[in-house]
Amino acid sequence: SLDLSFEDDMQLIAPSGEGKTSVIQAVQYACGIDVAKIYPTINKFIIKDLETKVILTLSVDEYTYVLERSNKQKWSTDKLLGTKIFKGNESECVFDGEPTSITNYKAKIVSLFGVDIDMLPLLLDISAFTNLHWEDQRKILSKLLHLDAIVEELNNDEKFNLLKEDLAKGKSEVDIQKV
Repeated sequence: SLDLSFEDDMQLIAPSGEGKTSVIQAVQYACGIDVAKIYPTINKFIIKDLETKVILTLSVDEYTYVLERSNKQKWSTDKLLGTKIFKGNESECVFDGEPTSITNYKAKIVSLFGVDIDMLPLLLDISAFTNLHWEDQRKILSKLLHLDAIVEELNNDEKFNLLKEDLAKGKSEVDIQKV
């Protein structure tokens, strides 16, 4: 359990292995981002029968919201061998006291922060961009640069439409440049 107050210019400073990354991942997880290492491990082996639960209290525009997200491992025991078999995870999301689906949970969080769903990972970790698939990177850059509006503007531009027609007719680049 940890209580922190994040200010405008907060820094987490501690020796290696003291949990700085875990704190950031907990905040990300509570905000609806899937975190790769949700369960603690010892020598790369998952510790069994754990539940991860993060409760994050946010103050936004003088209102307080409580975000609660948990994940519990599901295991079964092989009756013959007596070994445990991992059967997946069971998650629960609660936004301000109301249980909800992960989709609605994320939608409420992005509206709270006033960002698009694609931008949420970047809001909490700018280095997350490099871990995204190239198509997701393209979507984000397109939104940031307002490329959709530029393309729409070009499509409504008479000169651009003439250029598209010339290209469709098979005119060479040199001929188009002359025009």
